[in-house]
Amino acid sequence: MASLRTLVAPGVLRGVGLPDVTFSVSMPSYPQPTIPPGTPVVEYSTLYRVGDTDINAGLNRLTTPSIVHFNPGLYEIVDFKTATAPAAYGVLALNCLGIIGSGVDKTVFQMRPGSSTKASFVPKQSAGGTNQLYLMRLSKSLIVCRDFTLAGTDQPTDPNTGLPHLFNGFFNYITTGAQFYNIKISGVPGDATFPPGETFGFNCYKDTNTVITYMEVDGYTWTYTNTGAPDGTLARTRGSHRGGSPLGHNNSKNVKEYGCNFHDGIISTHTSSYSGAPTDINAVTSGVETYWCTSANNGQNQGWNHENTYGRIFHDHPTTTLNNIGWTGNHMLFDSRLGDNPDITINEPTWTNGHANYNGMFIIRIHPQYDGVTNTQTTIPKVIKNGIQLTPVNVSSQPTGLMTQSPNQYFVVVRA
Repeated sequence: MASLRTLVAPGVLRGVGLPDVTFSVSMPSYPQPTIPPGTPVVEYSTLYRVGDTDINAGLNRLTTPSIVHFNPGLYEIVDFKTATAPAAYGVLALNCLGIIGSGVDKTVFQMRPGSSTKASFVPKQSAGGTNQLYLMRLSKSLIVCRDFTLAGTDQPTDPNTGLPHLFNGFFNYITTGAQFYNIKISGVPGDATFPPGETFGFNCYKDTNTVITYMEVDGYTWTYTNTGAPDGTLARTRGSHRGGSPLGHNNSKNVKEYGCNFHDGIISTHTSSYSGAPTDINAVTSGVETYWCTSANNGQNQGWNHENTYGRIFHDHPTTTLNNIGWTGNHMLFDSRLGDNPDITINEPTWTNGHANYNGMFIIRIHPQYDGVTNTQTTIPKVIKNGIQLTPVNVSSQPTGLMTQSPNQYFVVVRA
């Protein structure tokens, strides 16, 4: 996990471009994913044929659903292949039960810059709809993906915006028990906080029991080249900064994240929410747990976003760094229109920034109105720091002076 926050001393994590974060205890190690006995694992080298234009040709030679192993190298994705317009995928391999690479920044799947012919598939923001372009989608029976980088790059200009067109990253689509381990996703652009400009580096949709461990989603674009390094690591050059939401849980059930790092999403942040009309409390996201995960320098002036998310919400040792210190900036947001969720706990958070008048306190935001109706999230989440349950302090307007409450005993709830 060299590309993620790395343990450099007891209780100290370091990530590229991010400040060190110090904890009183060290992040625990988390188990590697398991593969059921008898699951076929195929070498990509046996699927490749001379003349293949990109990796799709080889993956679609799978006649039996299998996991595919890739050696170190730069594997190119060319254009988005149409499934049913306007949905199109850089990699669409429905017989592929998973991908095992040889390490982050060693096995890299990269969209060839400028190779997309699907700019017209991206709806105008004013027209609504959803951006259904994705870099990668595999089988609904997906078992495991691990040890690789998925890199987006700048694509041809969208005539509606004058900028390289938007797309999404990995699509975890209606899976059960899928495992993701030591994966980096970069360069997935977004330009709005709602569709179609809302995009996701990693999008979970109607999935159940997904486990995500040591994943990094980076809002910067990185272009990779093979320089023949002895250990197989590819060289990379940083480019544009247009990252959308790093991760979205949309109508997901019972998901868990361990040791992940979501950073530099310029327009949005880690989001647990819903897809479609939020009319059925049983259909939206339910059950989200994170352990020692980081949200840093993401958009919307917040760290973790929860909309119409129910069941157990549990964040254990989350780290949040805000990129803005406006008075409504918050480390976590909770909004709902379908009812109250009384089961929300934030355990031993670490945070930085926040409006100066809040005296360094942890900040939660609950809007009075949400989605055109009165916000139904009435229970204030439980926040525990140093083993003490903190006391909430409600704020409905910008404080005119420094608040006197101690961050070791209190936290702010912004009601605006």
